[in-house]
Amino acid sequence: MPSKDQISQLSDKQLQENLAKFQKALKGGNRKVIPTLKLLIEEKRQRDEEKELLNFGLNEEEDDQDLIDYEVEKSHKAKRKRPEKNQKKDESFLATRTKRFTALLIDGLLFLPVVIFLSIIMGTPRTEKEFLEIMLIQNSIIGILGLAYFLMLVFKGQSLGMINQKIKIVDEKEGHQNPNFIKHLGRYIIFYGFGGLGWVTSFIPDNRKRCLHDMIVKTIVVNTD
Repeated sequence: MPSKDQISQLSDKQLQENLAKFQKALKGGNRKVIPTLKLLIEEKRQRDEEKELLNFGLNEEEDDQDLIDYEVEKSHKAKRKRPEKNQKKDESFLATRTKRFTALLIDGLLFLPVVIFLSIIMGTPRTEKEFLEIMLIQNSIIGILGLAYFLMLVFKGQSLGMINQKIKIVDEKEGHQNPNFIKHLGRYIIFYGFGGLGWVTSFIPDNRKRCLHDMIVKTIVVNTD
């Protein structure tokens, strides 16, 4: 019968063979093999525990390494995403003041021929009554054109000048959608109510390149191309 020291020197394969051999002997009625069989079972149990501990240690090291790798990658991503203190936000989608002024100038030039044409066909008033009549007709026609201009802004967010310059009025808060009627009306009243003063305020430093009427009703003007 092998001793405990001899059993501890057996390979795993030899240990398994001896276990099978002595278990068979025990089943055959040989009870003398019980002490040796106990030693073999104890050795097998100890080796199995050692393997489990070893596997656990390896898995724990792998988990620790995975955690370290994750934290390092997370740190790198955070550094890449962190903006520099002096780094400016991307404002390329905002229409420049030059484009906005050019669009306004084009709209004004489109109205000018109408005013000149009306002045020519109406002639020079001879009396105060004729003057008032001419002014009423001219203002009515210009008012109709102004209404058409306003409705174009409401439904399209652009005037003819803006279409030419490829810019558009959008809501600052609603995912750059066309502003609602109230906001367009507010812009219109503020801009023309102050005689164009709203556009002059665009020279005030503003990171969204807004004019006074934009600031009040929360709109911005963006590029469409």
